[in-house]
Amino acid sequence: MIAEGALQTRHDQGRRPRVLYVTAWLPTPASLTTGIFVERDIRALTRIADIHVIHLLAPHLAAKAHLHETWQEAGQTITVERVLTTPSHPLSLLSAGRRIRRRFAQVDLLHTATPPALLALGATHVPIPWVHTDHWSGYADVPLPVRLGENLPAEFSPAQEASSPSVGKRLTLRMLGSMMRRVDVLVGVSATLSAQMAHLSAREVTTVPNIVDMALCEPRPHTDPWAHTRPLRIISVANAVEGKRPLLAVAACAELIARGRPVELTWVGEGPLLPSMRASAERAGVPIYTPGACPPTQVRELLADSDLFLLPTAWETFCLAAAEALSAGRPVVMGDQGGQRAFVHPPSGVLVSGEDPASYADAVEAVLRATAGLSAAEIGQDIRQRYSPEAFTECYNQIYSPLLSR
Repeated sequence: MIAEGALQTRHDQGRRPRVLYVTAWLPTPASLTTGIFVERDIRALTRIADIHVIHLLAPHLAAKAHLHETWQEAGQTITVERVLTTPSHPLSLLSAGRRIRRRFAQVDLLHTATPPALLALGATHVPIPWVHTDHWSGYADVPLPVRLGENLPAEFSPAQEASSPSVGKRLTLRMLGSMMRRVDVLVGVSATLSAQMAHLSAREVTTVPNIVDMALCEPRPHTDPWAHTRPLRIISVANAVEGKRPLLAVAACAELIARGRPVELTWVGEGPLLPSMRASAERAGVPIYTPGACPPTQVRELLADSDLFLLPTAWETFCLAAAEALSAGRPVVMGDQGGQRAFVHPPSGVLVSGEDPASYADAVEAVLRATAGLSAAEIGQDIRQRYSPEAFTECYNQIYSPLLSR
């Protein structure tokens, strides 16, 4: 439990601390799923602080978005101020930095999240305590020396493709590393991501995992799908982009069908590979449903109708979708590179090396056998204990308190 008033030590004015939270990722009417995990973080932090949000909103996501709005969370009001910002444009970032700076006198602590929030402050002096949290998968391109990898936690794994980023990407990473050295506390959402950030910044990085939305993921009845005459219902939740390897998901389903296991695949998410995915599924005789990006309530319904979560990803910083599938009582099969190694493990999950469809089909069969006698609550128990809003908030209480007492 967080002690009442634990974060009121800065200036000790008998009030809750005031936190300015700056992020480039939040849901908008134009993109209902962008940064949904960041919104959860902000809402959870209202347990320990008053939050004012500056959302660095990309112009292409601004349609129908209100530039000023308020959220209500557990009796607290969160104010949200949106600033149109093009992250690739230095002058736009500079202008955003000026807007952020104007708020410093009104708050006790700055909490940035996402790379553009860091870059916007490149020319700005920050006179208050500063925490930065990152979720960006782009840090996968940071190469780690073997000597560092030998001392990493067991769940760490570098991205297989972390080899030769473009000149522009290398420049961006260099600027981010420089900015990270100015921050008081750096936070990554998985051991994998924290290790990449630590090497980039030459700084210690704390790991605080994402929140798994327990209200979204109530455990569902789980039975042995092989006991039914209906097809096995496999769900994937991700953008259909190369790194998620959607065509490999189709190939794995085709392999199961070739083994006499009827399968239906639902891929939840947008992306440039959706047309190729549909065409591949049609050629392979894999029934596929692609509803596009869905709001959380619809994802919950689709998870409820599924038997297993499959994502043959090349690399993940955390993979909230997989954590939520486990929380909902659905076994998980994924690629073995990234932050998901911290929570995808037998009997409820299997990680797969390489890109062989047969290996993924083997993993699907293995995890279904292993979980056939387990209830949904048993499958989701570990996730629901470790990644709750309460656990998240307690971690940030431990981060904020020393900074606010300086």
